[in-house]
Amino acid sequence: MMKKGIFILGVIGLVISSCIKHEVIPAPVPKVDLYCHFAGNIQGDSTELTQNVDFYDGVAGMNYEEYFGTASAKYYFNMQSTTETEAIGVMLGSITWSIASGNTAPNLGTFNEFCLNNDMPPYTMDANNGFMVMYTDANGILWNSVDTVPSNQDVKFTDIVQESDEWGDYSKFTCNFNTKVYRKWWDPTILPNGAWLYDSLSITNAELKGWFQR
Repeated sequence: MMKKGIFILGVIGLVISSCIKHEVIPAPVPKVDLYCHFAGNIQGDSTELTQNVDFYDGVAGMNYEEYFGTASAKYYFNMQSTTETEAIGVMLGSITWSIASGNTAPNLGTFNEFCLNNDMPPYTMDANNGFMVMYTDANGILWNSVDTVPSNQDVKFTDIVQESDEWGDYSKFTCNFNTKVYRKWWDPTILPNGAWLYDSLSITNAELKGWFQR
């Protein structure tokens, strides 16, 4: 009787073990390491923005336009925080491609060529066929570079590397620049009818590490 009981338990154990489903753990999905950091002097004050410190991180995108079957885009990268107001970014334009096939982004080859061939772009208004720096101060005021002071500004992109994952295609870079950024404001006290005035800030020895996304 004891042997029969042991046999029955053994059969039940085999049945239960055969019903256990083994968990299949999928292989990890490769993801591009997107790193950002800024260091430079803003109006003489040393400034550093570090990823994951004070909730700073990078945001990349593009401004897209269409015109008679041709698409145009300017790529931007901003280093910003969800809790802090101060932010800095750059914009590079303009890349064009045909939208006859319905593409709302250039192909990867065109994107790579654009980033590699524009390592020393000119400063232009709104980054039209050129480059622009955008700075937001601690009071939330936006300052932009302009194209009228070439003797006081320069820019160079280095360490340009293209990488892709299932979330997108990226052009990682280091951007070194010196420039002035401006804000325009209205002073109603200037006679007879008020006037627009410009203030400026200098940004020197600046280095921004980031990425553009296709």
